[in-house]
Amino acid sequence: MKLLKILPFLLIFHLSIDIKVNAQTKFPNDKNFKYSSDSLLLAAGINNPDFKTVDFEMRYWLRSSLHTFAHELFIVQLLKDSTWHLTHYQICFNEEKTRYDIISKKDSVLNNWTDRWHVLLTFNILTLPDASIVRKNWKTNDGFFCTIGDGDYVHIELVTKKHKHGYLYDNPQDYLKDYGSKFEELVNINKIIVMLDSSFNFDYSKRCRCEQ
Repeated sequence: MKLLKILPFLLIFHLSIDIKVNAQTKFPNDKNFKYSSDSLLLAAGINNPDFKTVDFEMRYWLRSSLHTFAHELFIVQLLKDSTWHLTHYQICFNEEKTRYDIISKKDSVLNNWTDRWHVLLTFNILTLPDASIVRKNWKTNDGFFCTIGDGDYVHIELVTKKHKHGYLYDNPQDYLKDYGSKFEELVNINKIIVMLDSSFNFDYSKRCRCEQ
């Protein structure tokens, strides 16, 4: 009898957890979504998430045209047991073998991630549009557009079993200096970058550099 009385409360408890997880990882589905650098992922042996063990995955790519073929990739996963996991890859192109190689790989558990994730949600990390959609509205106070040819590229991909969403911004820090804080998407992507780099203890001075 005691077990029968407890069962409804257990069901409600698990249902509340599922609702909370879904709220934290709910975002629009991009019909034309495609993983960034499919050939790189294949060559480096980085697989798509296994949704038997994973509820949600975020991929945070950092690339620099100043360091040719160098990639930093942070993969954050929310596992079925409600823990958050991080894998950090540094990837370079191997000219001799004409393929991408993983230079380093580090795994860790994100013990204090939940509070940071809630902050990231306030920056619209799940719903930010691609820069190509919003950049046409970016103008200086004098009515001019700014263009930066080389520099850093930030690509964020969000994936669940049923939904996929991604967006790419190039040189977001430099564009923020040019345009100021007038444009919400530009401000938010910069806040996201600062929060992610801080959360992952990422040191730009130690970023991947590939010998050519």
